Amino acid sequence: MRSSIPGEIERLGVPDIEDVVLAGGGVLELAGIRLADDIDLVTTLANREWLLDDDPKRWQKVVHRYKREKDGTDFQLTSVSDVDGRFDIWRTWFDKGRPQGNRLVRFEEMKENSRRHRLGFYVVRLEFMRELKLH
Repeated sequence: MRSSIPGEIERLGVPDIEDVVLAGGGVLELAGIRLADDIDLVTTLANREWLLDDDPKRWQKVVHRYKREKDGTDFQLTSVSDVDGRFDIWRTWFDKGRPQGNRLVRFEEMKENSRRHRLGFYVVRLEFMRELKLH
């Protein structure tokens, strides 16, 4: 299975491609496990703001509301999404489907647990994605 995801990320044209990390289902698609429903990226504030400034008709901020499993308090995260729903671009990774409670993972940790793709962005290691799901 040949994935279109690397080319789609490259075509975003973000100024700092080396500060882009592919996470979520896109990691599974690149590994040939299953197709991704969307493309989840974790990146810097500068790259996110650049997208919003470069094409404000395509990109929008989306507020996601969650509840902490530990104490039941509410919190929110903001992503930048395209109007087609193909991309969700985050500064902090959060997997609401984790069975062991929630954990926010900062961009730096995501990048440290990734490998560099030949096009310059990073791809989270499968082992790390699995660890996030289990712990």
